[in-house]
Amino acid sequence: MTRMRQSVIDHRRKIIPTVVAVALAAGFAVSIIATPNAQADYFAGCGYGYNSSASGFGTGTGPAHSYGYLKNGSFGYGYGNEVCPLAVTTATLPSGTVAKSYSQTLVGTGGSTPYVWTETGALPSGLSLSGAGAITGTPTAAGSFTFTVTMTDVNGQSTTGSLSITTNKAATKPKFHAIKVHGYARVGRSVSLTITGVGFYGRPRVTSNERGTSVVVLHDRGTQLVVRVKVAARSRRGEHTFTIRLANGSVSRVNYLVK
Repeated sequence: MTRMRQSVIDHRRKIIPTVVAVALAAGFAVSIIATPNAQADYFAGCGYGYNSSASGFGTGTGPAHSYGYLKNGSFGYGYGNEVCPLAVTTATLPSGTVAKSYSQTLVGTGGSTPYVWTETGALPSGLSLSGAGAITGTPTAAGSFTFTVTMTDVNGQSTTGSLSITTNKAATKPKFHAIKVHGYARVGRSVSLTITGVGFYGRPRVTSNERGTSVVVLHDRGTQLVVRVKVAARSRRGEHTFTIRLANGSVSRVNYLVK
């Protein structure tokens, strides 16, 4: 394959300048394509061709005119200040979350950098695209948003790409509530009890409906609340109620047993 490619390249080196020179000398119009760049199919697909004097072989990176085969296989002529065709290489974008900061940078290839980026369509509310290709901000609404970006290089060449971003609803915290008290209190004694539930944070205050009973919070672990309960000697046995209050004013109640 390498030998065949080299043979084709050598053949074009010999033939193209001669054909162009003869055609021009004879006064015939050469059937060429006027393009803003001298892109071709050189190895990785960027380009190859002869310079305007037909004396050198190259990729058309200089400012002079260039003859060569374009990427689509046809013979072409144009300025060699942009070898590779422009392309937006970012194909997908990660999803975002409402009320959470978002930052992604678009990537392109070809042409001459730096690129300038613009967009049309519907970016998620709260996000914006900078000229350098950075999509940043904090989404304010959930949904799927499709938009078109335009990438322009320093020579004015441009290309577009279609992209989309999905923004998800912000995760909601579980509603604070107590579920169950594990263990039981004893009349005239001090014991530790564990209350299971959701949203036990910030050392909530716990009280009992039984007069003379004191409750001290030892640990709050989100789903477990460990309390020290001291029951007065003359307290009645049976079922009583803990009232749990958070700093924000939220209240939950759960029953416990005294023996």
